[in-house]
Amino acid sequence: IFVCIIYYWSDRIWNIFYRAICFDKKRVAFSIREISNIWLSEKISSPFVMGIVKPKIYLPYGILPEEKKYILRHERAHIAHNDPLVRFLGTIAIILHWWNPLAWLAIHKMNQDMEMFCDETALATAIPAEKKEYSQTLLHFAAKQSGLAVVLSFGESNTEVRIRNVLRKKRN
Repeated sequence: IFVCIIYYWSDRIWNIFYRAICFDKKRVAFSIREISNIWLSEKISSPFVMGIVKPKIYLPYGILPEEKKYILRHERAHIAHNDPLVRFLGTIAIILHWWNPLAWLAIHKMNQDMEMFCDETALATAIPAEKKEYSQTLLHFAAKQSGLAVVLSFGESNTEVRIRNVLRKKRN
């Protein structure tokens, strides 16, 4: 019985990750190259990096030039820190330890830390006005992803924590 339970859940977990990877590939299949490793797609709502060997930055159409500057800094920080590889290894850890809630929590916290570290890297030499614009960009994309014009929640969201972190950091 134990073997059947493990087989059932491991198969379900694998299908979830496989569908997520295939879904991302389908969304970016008809992307258009802007320059070097930057691609534009109308099927995505927020920017991201995909690829381990040759990572590409995918951006949705209609990004304002002010937002694009900050987004590219942030996504290039992900590439510089080898975050796609780290996320891939985290996915493998979850596949192997799907039954362990501490593994899920560790990967979740690792992803949050990676995002905040890239925020800090992108704003390493920023003045307070740039930090405010960056925070507005974060809020804009968080509202787009949730489908709400205003993000309302009873607890702190990851976006709220990131914005607080960005605005709290002192310039070097």
